[in-house]
Amino acid sequence: MHDEMKTISSIPQLSPERQFQALVRTIFEPRDLVEIRAIRSPASGDPNSSRVVYRGWHQADELVKEFDRLSELNHQGANIYYGVNPRRDHSGKKSSIQLCRTLWADIDDCSVAEARLRWRTKVPEPSIVVHSGHGVHLYWRLNEPLILDSPNRIIELEGTLVEIQHDIGADTTQDVTRLLRLPGFDNTKRSPTPCVIKQFRSRKVYPWKRFERWRRRAYVEVSDRDPLFSGAVANHANRLLIEGSCKVNRFRDLRRIRGLIRILERDTDDRSKRDYWVVCKLLEMGLGAAEIAELVTGKSKFQSDEYTQLTIAKASRELIGK
Repeated sequence: MHDEMKTISSIPQLSPERQFQALVRTIFEPRDLVEIRAIRSPASGDPNSSRVVYRGWHQADELVKEFDRLSELNHQGANIYYGVNPRRDHSGKKSSIQLCRTLWADIDDCSVAEARLRWRTKVPEPSIVVHSGHGVHLYWRLNEPLILDSPNRIIELEGTLVEIQHDIGADTTQDVTRLLRLPGFDNTKRSPTPCVIKQFRSRKVYPWKRFERWRRRAYVEVSDRDPLFSGAVANHANRLLIEGSCKVNRFRDLRRIRGLIRILERDTDDRSKRDYWVVCKLLEMGLGAAEIAELVTGKSKFQSDEYTQLTIAKASRELIGK
């Protein structure tokens, strides 16, 4: 890599093409398969809004030659995204992700200066900082790839990312198939705004054990002192671990369930509609009817077995029909 790509001060002066190439060459190894998507921004009256206009998979050493093609799609109004983790094949499924070279965080509606205040005392210094146009992307390059050779390894990575992102107020963008915006192109979601690299330290790499604190936090044991973290919730979390689900990890799943149940305690003009929505979300997470009934009974309008069972049955039929 050229010396100009190794310094912080020179990065903003690099051409869009060189910034694009700098990120690709740092995030990936030459033979890595990278997923690219070009997605049109929503526009009033545009029948093609929010549609994928291009989707392709390129080896990293070939992708760096695709700037002109991607730039033309960008000029036509498409946002350019890439899969942070290398793909095994031409698929968007988790089964296509077998290793992770870089950890990431996406802070929406945030300046670089504000993001720096968030990460400075809470997480390691990022290897790369990108201003996405309306937010900030942070990357931490690993010195050795994290091999994702089992569902539990995916759970481990996603749980660690959730905890890192939570500490700095970032969006929850932990899924291993995550797409992020490529620098060197305009963010066209609102008025076109350049997505640019703002900080670049290609030699700042970290061992996976550097993030052990966040990994451990993602797997705290369910507390017997917390009634919401027992019974149906604990049983559900344990079942997911036994089944090796790669969709959730124990701590994140419990936290989300807890948040949904708390929604039932809020004031609303339509409790029935709110109750139904919460049950739908719990079903989508994989909870069974008995588990949901145990969680919601006594809250909101779930005061009778008849109402509880009817609401769960209606939500179940709705989900089956999707």
